[in-house]
Amino acid sequence: NMKDSSEKDIFFRKLPQAVPTLPTLVAQRRVLPLLANALEYGSAPASALTSLLAIGKDLDSDEFVAKVVPCVVKLFASTERSIRIALLNNIESFGPAIPDGVMDEQVYPNLSNGFNDPTAHLRELTLKSIVTVAPKLKQSTINASLLKHLAKLQVDEEPAIRANTTICLSNIAPNMSDAACKRVLLNAFTRALRDGFPPARSAGLMAIVATQQYYSSAEVATRVLPVASPLLVDTDASVRVHAFSLVENMTAALKAQSDKLAAAAEMGGVDPTAANAAIAAANASPMPKAKGGGVLSWAVGSLSASMSKKEGASGSGASTSSAAPRAPASSSAPAAPSRASSGAAAAASSAAPPAAAAAPSEYSDTTAADVGNGWGDDDELDVGFDDAPSGG
Repeated sequence: NMKDSSEKDIFFRKLPQAVPTLPTLVAQRRVLPLLANALEYGSAPASALTSLLAIGKDLDSDEFVAKVVPCVVKLFASTERSIRIALLNNIESFGPAIPDGVMDEQVYPNLSNGFNDPTAHLRELTLKSIVTVAPKLKQSTINASLLKHLAKLQVDEEPAIRANTTICLSNIAPNMSDAACKRVLLNAFTRALRDGFPPARSAGLMAIVATQQYYSSAEVATRVLPVASPLLVDTDASVRVHAFSLVENMTAALKAQSDKLAAAAEMGGVDPTAANAAIAAANASPMPKAKGGGVLSWAVGSLSASMSKKEGASGSGASTSSAAPRAPASSSAPAAPSRASSGAAAAASSAAPPAAAAAPSEYSDTTAADVGNGWGDDDELDVGFDDAPSGG
């Protein structure tokens, strides 16, 4: 036992450097239980979690589940901001070991509070944790809760959060039901193409390509290409690069499908009725999976780091107006909330394209109500899904 808080602070500050020097059995059998107990009862700072996980990483899987997981699960109920940040920063190291039911019923309800946190950094960390959490959630949880939170984050006042929400959706698509993919993905990704923040538009383009196997040929021709083509002349070079990649990839796939149908017709002398049926079936069939597709990297790195750099460079005099998604010409999109920090607003203001590059007329059917209600009627997301875990 320590005499006062100053001794405790010194002990826990030095502990991460001391852990590697401790005999393994001493660390695992004596220090780890003491750390877990101290964290659970609030007598240890958030930094002690790092030491707990450093000791726990050498345990076998069963021991880790028995000795470490119960502690971190309880800590998710903590309201102490430093503890919550420490958990989210380390969730990749312990999240896979948490049983699916525990993640869905005990961890996620507390973790999801971070989506609405007034601090942008905590919202960002909560968002990024979902790549680890989503494979362990029930479909009902994904559709009734998670997707609604992500819909709100896609219109967050922080442009980096909006961009990374698009990336997150792309990466968790394999954990979503087919119905949810059809309901959400294209609506979300085409919305991102209208964002005033260039990395958000790039994220939308990359996400569409990475998830193209979820879209039919007809959807690509009538919904994707018309909204992606204007970005071929975007004011941002990176956006143009990703727009050309999308258009070239999609048109090549459509051309290959058309050539295949033409060759089949020439070989068999197919009658018109059968030919029309074959074309309709081909148009309804999913696109092939993109070559090299997989998990996308985050569109924007650490929000706290980027904000600090911008604050040092540009001060606090910028307006937050350009941080909001670009409004369509005929809509009356709501003003961005005032929660954004001045540094992040300055970053978004300097990155947004000029008024001349405003959203084209194709977007005029998007309304302020659509923006405020996620990807349309969120209630539809609750219907028709069982409670099976989302992971394959």
